[in-house]
Amino acid sequence: PTRKVEFRTAIQPQGTRFVVQVAKNKDFVGPGLLAQDIVSDAPTIDLPPGTLYWRSAGVAGKSVFGRFSDPYTLVLKRILPPMLVVTRPLRLDVVFSDKLVVEGRTDPGNLVTISMFWGETSDIKVGSDGSFKLPVNLQPGSNKITIGVRNREGVESKVVHRVVHLDSSLQGLPEVEDVVSSAGTANNLMIRVYRQLGELRSNPDSQLYDDLVRRVEQLDKDIDSIASKLEPFYQ
Repeated sequence: PTRKVEFRTAIQPQGTRFVVQVAKNKDFVGPGLLAQDIVSDAPTIDLPPGTLYWRSAGVAGKSVFGRFSDPYTLVLKRILPPMLVVTRPLRLDVVFSDKLVVEGRTDPGNLVTISMFWGETSDIKVGSDGSFKLPVNLQPGSNKITIGVRNREGVESKVVHRVVHLDSSLQGLPEVEDVVSSAGTANNLMIRVYRQLGELRSNPDSQLYDDLVRRVEQLDKDIDSIASKLEPFYQ
């Protein structure tokens, strides 16, 4: 994820604005050049985490006035989303009851919000140990439940879990059980990836962290595909 960074510098007497360049290298060339010739009195640029370099030069009219400054070093730490572990429901859950308890944990003091796909939203009080739970009613068919968390600094995170509520008469049907089995495999993979992400919270700038985030995105697509196989049983 990128972060908005505002640049300010002293304007030379003849200049009215200044030009900024930002790069991953001190040469300010090639694919490492992230922002080139941004002209403003206080430019704001979206930048990725990592060690970056920036330089500026005064501008008079439409022409660069003078030479660029020596490079400055800018280190942007990744802002991690709040810790959020949803233990129930699974990322894709198949149930034969219209009632469910959403459970999980986060850091104490965070605000948890649970939103049902039809618009009902509830703010949940988090326990002293960070745990939370909320009983919810399900509609027949696919129910998307969004669990969000916000910490004291205002940083937010959310996950979407899909719960498919089927009629109890379908329980044990081989075609349904095959999909449930596939969902179980995908859920286990998701749990494993999230466990790895949790272990990397102390070193979030590693390439592995980014790879795991992309893996979560791909697993979410796989889960949507698996869930679609249950549509004939409730439409």
